[in-house]
Amino acid sequence: MYNQRQMYFKDKSLYDNKNSIKAMTKINQLCYQVSFEESLFFTSYDRSYKLEEFRLIQRSALNNLSTFLIQKWVIDIEEISKDLIENQGKKWDCLKSKEVYDSSKLKSFLIVIKFMMQSSISNICKRSIIEFYKSFEDRTPKSVKIQSSTEVINQ
Repeated sequence: MYNQRQMYFKDKSLYDNKNSIKAMTKINQLCYQVSFEESLFFTSYDRSYKLEEFRLIQRSALNNLSTFLIQKWVIDIEEISKDLIENQGKKWDCLKSKEVYDSSKLKSFLIVIKFMMQSSISNICKRSIIEFYKSFEDRTPKSVKIQSSTEVINQ
């Protein structure tokens, strides 16, 4: 009975292999780094900007992030996944059949990676919007007192 359950677990679980655990750990670290180190917006303003300058800076920040995600992050995750598949050898060699792929650990592994990546992108968006909002809030005066037409005090 125990042996049957152990075999079933090994057939279905991603966590029975050191290589798959290492790969998921590496991918999780990459996703974590992206979630908390990257941003959609530029929020470190050192001065006031004209509207066109502001738009250009924000477009540049967004382009830099998308370039990084496409050319570095996704490729790094792809490399880790390919290394894992190649290290598995014959176990995952017969994936040309859709039926075999649908019941394989590889499909589960790729689904887990997809969710990790989606979660990272969601975290980037949420955190970036909060930072963007706070960057305006921090630079906005709490109150404005108008003494005269030539004297305005921001507090």
